[in-house]
Amino acid sequence: MAEEAPKEPEAPKEPEAPKEPDAPKDSEAPKEPEAPKEAEPAPAAAEGAEVEKSGEDQNGENVNPDEEGAEKVDGEEEGEREPEPEPEPPAPKPPTKFDLLHEFFKTTDEFMNQFDEMVANRGKCRSVYLKNLNPLRDSLVELLHRFGVFTRNWLPHDDKNREHIKCCGEQEHLFDTDEFEEHYEEVHEKDNEAIVIPEQEIMEAYQEAVEDYIAVGVVVNDELMYRLRRILRKSNLVLTGVWS
Repeated sequence: MAEEAPKEPEAPKEPEAPKEPDAPKDSEAPKEPEAPKEAEPAPAAAEGAEVEKSGEDQNGENVNPDEEGAEKVDGEEEGEREPEPEPEPPAPKPPTKFDLLHEFFKTTDEFMNQFDEMVANRGKCRSVYLKNLNPLRDSLVELLHRFGVFTRNWLPHDDKNREHIKCCGEQEHLFDTDEFEEHYEEVHEKDNEAIVIPEQEIMEAYQEAVEDYIAVGVVVNDELMYRLRRILRKSNLVLTGVWS
């Protein structure tokens, strides 16, 4: 077979010239770039949350006027709030029957010890002393009768109308309480209006103590009964004129 003759190489092709872009059609005008969209405002709730969270702006000032107003109102209320009253101290315990006995015994003992000195000047205005001493004597009789039945002690006469008062030297007999009151009003009251003896206050104070114990006292002892009887005996001596 006859051999094929080698083919000659092809000559290189020339590069094609670049194509110009097609001119835009009249119907297709170039679109202008769209304007950037504005950011939509955040919801009011979210904005309020961010403000409450920060509570202050960049300058450190409170940006929440409602909160600031609330703080002022709270401060005003605290300033106007009245201070709480202090708790009252506990009430003292009422005295026991033995406390009352001790106190009355002390008062009676003091009165008995000053009795002699108290009536030492009775001669100058005897009727005034008798006027103040006789009611005390009646109260002592009542007190002794109340407790004497329990102590089996000597009991004085409890009849207030018993004749036991000698006022003036010319009287024919002793007066009972009613007779003495009538005699004092007729003979001595006008002359004694300006007379005030210092012992009068002592007698009235002890008579009040005796009447108080008649009302609230419930116990006695032999020492108290002895002092009460002794005061009564001294009072009778003064009233009857034996101890003149």
